[in-house]
Amino acid sequence: MTATAKSVAQPTTTLTREQLLAALPRYRWYWGGRAKEVLSKLQGTPAEMWATCLDGGVLLWLAAWAGIDRRQLVGAACAVARQVLPLVRKGEERPRIALETAEAWARREPGVTLLQVRTADADAADAAAVVR
Repeated sequence: MTATAKSVAQPTTTLTREQLLAALPRYRWYWGGRAKEVLSKLQGTPAEMWATCLDGGVLLWLAAWAGIDRRQLVGAACAVARQVLPLVRKGEERPRIALETAEAWARREPGVTLLQVRTADADAADAAAVVR
């Protein structure tokens, strides 16, 4: 079930910076000025924007509104979440299991359902609540 984050998050649809920005005005109310602020600082190709953006949540949100496939978005979100996995306390496996389950669903592995992803996500959220 494991895979590198890059293999999960590789897009098959490429949007230009202009297409991403064009999706913003209709949904500005959702993020307020935050999305516009983040996007105004980004330059280059979508891959370069992703690599240099300090707020991946804005890019994920915008990509969802621009019509990027849900499984690709889940793969990209997993790639972001994997960056903080080393911060999970030793012995706590629920966040890792949630990521692996979501990545497997994103790759369309047989037998992995959205219900399993949601259940693993809830378990990982419970693990995070214990830390707070």
